[in-house]
Amino acid sequence: MAKTILIGRIQGAHGVQGELKIQPLCDDPHRFSDLEEIILTKGNRSMTHAIDQVRYHKGSVLLVLADVEDRTAAELLKGYECHIPLALRRPLPPDRFYIEDLIGLDVYQDDEHLGQVKEVLQPGANDVYVVQGAEEVIYVPALKEVVRQVDLAAGRMDVDLPKGLRD
Repeated sequence: MAKTILIGRIQGAHGVQGELKIQPLCDDPHRFSDLEEIILTKGNRSMTHAIDQVRYHKGSVLLVLADVEDRTAAELLKGYECHIPLALRRPLPPDRFYIEDLIGLDVYQDDEHLGQVKEVLQPGANDVYVVQGAEEVIYVPALKEVVRQVDLAAGRMDVDLPKGLRD
């Protein structure tokens, strides 16, 4: 399967006509309105469905899929994840990055290789990059004064860690 992006998770059926209640897992839930189809995955199962209708209700996305005709069929999809092809991601403003693009970047301070980004935490005010080195884990705050450059093509992030961060 081609690389995809997770944008939601099916919580269950809504009503009796086969409508699906989706928990959006993207910055803009109205993103679903731009789509003609959605890829549903669970474990090693994957299927593509045409979208007939999208509406929004109390923080959820309600989807009608072309081949899901009743509540019983909709309930069978509970727990499936909603994905879109990587090519359909929206472009980000300069100096903003998708998390999945940051995972695996080599992190350097000057010429010292600190490790690779293994995870991105989102605790609140700013993201935190979890950098796994050979002997230590460094939690790098995603701030402009700390992260000097991100070069996705080169697979590299350059940082200037504040004093005391590694102590």
